[in-house]
Amino acid sequence: MPLNRIFIPNIGMRVFCRAFTLSELMITLAIAGILTAIAAPAIGNFLASSTLSTTANEFIADLNYARGEVLKRRTNAANSAINVGVCKSNDRATCTAAGTWTNGWIVFVDNDSSGSWSAGDELLRAHEALPSNNSITSTADVIVYNNQGQLAASGAAGSYTICNSQIHQSRVVRILTSGRPGLERGTC
Repeated sequence: MPLNRIFIPNIGMRVFCRAFTLSELMITLAIAGILTAIAAPAIGNFLASSTLSTTANEFIADLNYARGEVLKRRTNAANSAINVGVCKSNDRATCTAAGTWTNGWIVFVDNDSSGSWSAGDELLRAHEALPSNNSITSTADVIVYNNQGQLAASGAAGSYTICNSQIHQSRVVRILTSGRPGLERGTC
């Protein structure tokens, strides 16, 4: 930073001031612009990856919540044949066979043990639709846990692939017949 002399007429003194020159400011702004241009795509990928991980963790949390809820209610209920389910939902109030998991899902108590949502069932949680670029694919429409915390039907066991089309990465939630979900990384 060069020293510049400034004459102050009212006082009649010369004062030395430190300041940046215009060329120094322009070079600094150019470097800041280049660094921003380099960092912007990386920040976008970081945010997309974070959203993908958050979605997978929320799905697993709701599966674990359903499994824990069935075990809790089993000990408190006179009827030990209680089931708790997780199903895809378009309206966050009922299950649907026509929609996709991408539109959201609900966690419910299957009071009549029908293996699907019906009028007498109790809604426990609802998850909103997934953020853009994220999707969940699976062949199963509903996951039902029996009073042992295991899957009531073997059709729900398998893979639930959560994919982000922006970064072409996925998280695969695998549910065993024991009811325990696991998580793996993949591509889509």
